[in-house]
Amino acid sequence: MFTVAYTGGFNPFEWEDLRCPVCGASDFVSQDHAMVFCDRCYADFRVRPTAGDPGCVVDCFVKEVYAPMWECVDCGQQAAFFDWEDPICPVNSWHSMRKAHPDGLIRKVWKPPKGFPKSFYLILKLGDYCSGWLNGETCDTFRPYPTQEQWDKFQAETKIAWPRYGARWALA
Repeated sequence: MFTVAYTGGFNPFEWEDLRCPVCGASDFVSQDHAMVFCDRCYADFRVRPTAGDPGCVVDCFVKEVYAPMWECVDCGQQAAFFDWEDPICPVNSWHSMRKAHPDGLIRKVWKPPKGFPKSFYLILKLGDYCSGWLNGETCDTFRPYPTQEQWDKFQAETKIAWPRYGARWALA
């Protein structure tokens, strides 16, 4: 028999409002229940317990990340950018850029912009608190999503409850 025991008693990746802090996608993939990664940019995720509070912390690590390629109309230079970034030609900022592969299927290694964090974390306390994505290096807010309202709605819909004398979270 095989049982999956979730840290904090729930799977945060089943929550539709959870988005990758790197690219904003909401599609995650797990390999053999050993690791989770973003299906769009391949950022790595891990889940760990909070410091004694009910819930979990989701960590995101940026190592080798993939993003859509853009091509300069004027000089032909290529660079990778996410949708939330302004595509700027690496040779001349006055040049015009266009998607090199409009189908979006081609992905290239993305070099994080200068000062981009190497890790993020999200605190999800059951019955209480959602931090939004925090910068793993400075603890400052990096992305304001998911919001506290989305977290409250998720908890109400899934009916996550703490058994009075139990050691695990359970769905009521």
